[in-house]
Amino acid sequence: MELMTRRSRTSLVNSSTGNGNEEVPAEITMPAPGSAGSPNLFKLRDRTILSEEKRRLCGWALGIALSGIVLMILQTELCWFVYGKDSVSVFIIRLLISLSTVCLLGLVVAFHCKDIWVFMIDHSVEDWRIALTARASSPSPSSW
Repeated sequence: MELMTRRSRTSLVNSSTGNGNEEVPAEITMPAPGSAGSPNLFKLRDRTILSEEKRRLCGWALGIALSGIVLMILQTELCWFVYGKDSVSVFIIRLLISLSTVCLLGLVVAFHCKDIWVFMIDHSVEDWRIALTARASSPSPSSW
């Protein structure tokens, strides 16, 4: 399949020749995949995709964190007023709290990986280990 680098547009533009009543179709040219402007477009596309994935990960992390907090409150209330500390329902709630904590830790690691990839795209770094050492060498406000 051949990749098209030109697209015709159906709108019409006034011609500069004649009396100005003539109309010719306009064309929009796109850079070819190997040209000078192309890598920046691919970087922008990749950065946009990663930003959307980071946003989605943040939404999931927020939902899981809030559900973990609600489960902790529910478990505390059930232990004190309804059931004892050894009941099956309290055990299941504690299990769900632990599961939400593990999921939240996984989402934090995934978000950090996406953040490293965005850093690699922004600074044209090829290896993720270089991105980690470059980020670790930058001063943080807590070290001042």
